Amino acid sequence: LNNALLIPDGGNLPHGTFLLGTDTLHAEGSFLLHHFINANLKAGKHVILVAFEQSLFHYTNVSKKLGGNLSGEGFTFINGLSNAHPQWVTKTIQPPKDSAQSFDFSFEGEEPLRELYNQIKQIVEDSPLQEEGVCLVIESLNSLFHFFPQNEVSTFIQYCKALVQSESVGGDSLLISLIHEDDKEELLKLIAYQADVIVSVEELETGFSKELDGQITIIYTKEVNKQQHLAPNHFHYKIAENNVRIFSSGNKT
Repeated sequence: LNNALLIPDGGNLPHGTFLLGTDTLHAEGSFLLHHFINANLKAGKHVILVAFEQSLFHYTNVSKKLGGNLSGEGFTFINGLSNAHPQWVTKTIQPPKDSAQSFDFSFEGEEPLRELYNQIKQIVEDSPLQEEGVCLVIESLNSLFHFFPQNEVSTFIQYCKALVQSESVGGDSLLISLIHEDDKEELLKLIAYQADVIVSVEELETGFSKELDGQITIIYTKEVNKQQHLAPNHFHYKIAENNVRIFSSGNKT
């Protein structure tokens, strides 16, 4: 995936980049989140994951399959599951409490998104890895749009982007998020104009294939470095047990 994004070996996207992933019901794009979570942890950055759809237990298991480890001071999990799926609270198995830094987040209160931002900002400011950089991952924007007005969600993302762009945060800090295209198209447009890179995960135009799982289109809305250009780049992908293989469109090697 890094090669598809024209990221050099051992490098990252430029500081302050907002990468927005999009997916559909028939082409699920959570592998993008897993890739950036584990890649940035291995790079020594502090990863903050705000989740509304999957549990810490889920992310821990996937990370292990990818050769990663979510325990330690470099990973913080903000749990918003009880807001989006209250019926899951008593049914979701969590890892031991010392396996990762974990905080619960509630939509209750006068300004929940402001409170969420302040919580994220405090975690960044208190992080011993602040100078190494931060990767902030917002798992699902659709959940936020379901509970809050569009302008409030847009403002929240603007604040999050400004946080990772701040000079006080070192390294190549990033904002990563995912939005499901099956929801209203205007929601995608509202957030897409803020993104520097859009990675769209889609089903194959030719239909089902045993060899491939889908296609990826990468669009740079801004020239984030000299190698990258504004023309869309197209790829195919295949999900394996412990990785995702990316192929140039029309080639599978």
